[in-house]
Amino acid sequence: MGEFFTGRHIIAGVLPILFSRAGFDKSFSSIRSKKIADLACGTGGFLTEMLRRVRNDHHPSTSNLKTFAQNAFFGYDIGHANASRARVNMYFAGDGFSSIRGGFDSLAASSATTFPKDGFDIIATNPPYGTSNYGRIEEAFLLKALATLKKGTGWLLIVLPTGVLENPRSAKTRFALLDQAMITDVISLPKHAFAPYTQQRTAIVIAQRRKKPLVGEAGTWQTLAAATQHENINMFVVDNDGLANSDKRYPTDKRGSSGEWMHDDLSEWIDSGGFKHPSKVFQALVNGSSPAAAVNEFGEPLGPKHGVFHPSALLHAERGIVLLPDIPLRAELKSIPFAEWKHRADQVEAFAKGDLVSLPLPFAEEVEFLLDHGIEFDPTEVGPPTALDALFKPVAKGDTGLTEAMIYQSASATGSPVYGGGRGVPRFKADDTLRRDNGVSATKFNGPALVVSMDGSSGSVQVIEKGSFFCNHHGAVLLPSSDVNLWCFAQVAEPALRRLASNVSASATLTKPALEGIKVRLPIGAAATEVEKRRRTLTSLSRLF
Repeated sequence: MGEFFTGRHIIAGVLPILFSRAGFDKSFSSIRSKKIADLACGTGGFLTEMLRRVRNDHHPSTSNLKTFAQNAFFGYDIGHANASRARVNMYFAGDGFSSIRGGFDSLAASSATTFPKDGFDIIATNPPYGTSNYGRIEEAFLLKALATLKKGTGWLLIVLPTGVLENPRSAKTRFALLDQAMITDVISLPKHAFAPYTQQRTAIVIAQRRKKPLVGEAGTWQTLAAATQHENINMFVVDNDGLANSDKRYPTDKRGSSGEWMHDDLSEWIDSGGFKHPSKVFQALVNGSSPAAAVNEFGEPLGPKHGVFHPSALLHAERGIVLLPDIPLRAELKSIPFAEWKHRADQVEAFAKGDLVSLPLPFAEEVEFLLDHGIEFDPTEVGPPTALDALFKPVAKGDTGLTEAMIYQSASATGSPVYGGGRGVPRFKADDTLRRDNGVSATKFNGPALVVSMDGSSGSVQVIEKGSFFCNHHGAVLLPSSDVNLWCFAQVAEPALRRLASNVSASATLTKPALEGIKVRLPIGAAATEVEKRRRTLTSLSRLF
């Protein structure tokens, strides 16, 4: 059913931050009267870990703990089986019993009659992701959680796909989040946090609901940025959650000389003298102490992990305020100097030829990094900003109905390739008898042209210098209307287009208006020659994978 439950080690690693922000770490009395909910509780991970945290931090009597649990915890899940398991897990955690309901649609308008009238004090949840009758379901849960918290005091901890925090399509939801809540922390998780089931990138947001919206729906990003200019958003990139960044997920439990974890950002640790120390993420976000430069489990250096930003510093012209920590903190989402890009591309080519050179990333990752990366040119090396319609004919979306079944009927080893949402060499070729599933002949294009993936490997750009081809609805075709260097356009435009893509069910979608609205500054003269040469080589290497 696409249910990926949050690992208990992740929950246990971030709850201390929530407790500290909300003041629930002071004493048992600071939390004993609070109402705590998970609107998509699954098997009760957030509820049980919170109960354990209260028990271990405040040591209430067995009677007080059971009374607290019975009155404090509320769990809701659409599945009856999940709710049953959550009840069992809560019982073994010391519950008395709490209120956990299965077969419950938290997003339904009628659900409000079940929730406390004045709202919950805490909502901690990892909602389902994807499309639903409510639109993007993770965004609907986020808005529902905000509306269900106590005004002015309620705290939210929510796990979200990273697209909600940075893509243009989610801008309205992101605006509502910042307008209605003060965000204190955003924690980016590694892509293997839910492996081997999915490599969907996720992040955790911790926020407190405001007494009232700052600027309201009629406000703009600029007015919202001005209204939040004195607020601080603490950001942290978790590179290691204590388990390997692979589908194997074995423990990464090596220790440094003092006893600290070398590859675990979420766990507390005990030094040689027996003293307990907070986790790296807690130390950074709550105590303000950024971790020292670190390396991953393979000895490769990691980038900056922690920063504190005013929302106005995160304002982007096309996406509004961007909340994904990787963007302001990490170079992989920024551009690199042209000289560095050329050097790294040359090193990759030398490595491919068998030379003994050291690459900053594993070979395949380094190739993709350089293809999907902005380049910082000298102003004399690029032309003026140029709109898409000045370089190409109107964007032609690929044909709908070019299914594998239809391609099979016209498949031919000597036919024309069928492009779409993939990044590599097309799997299928078809002859001129190819038709869509409605019986209409497929559109045949001729190079030179570009194919832009609109979903799948969204934003990736493929250069077709010559020959005929077809394109399905997962791609769009750009036919040049002027003398444009297609290789240079692909290198400059692809990083921007991939950032503009919106997350949909662990994939991404690039909209036609976003593609049509892009402007580029293309390299000129010798710089264009240098870019084209290396882009060709990198593309050839990428296709081998």
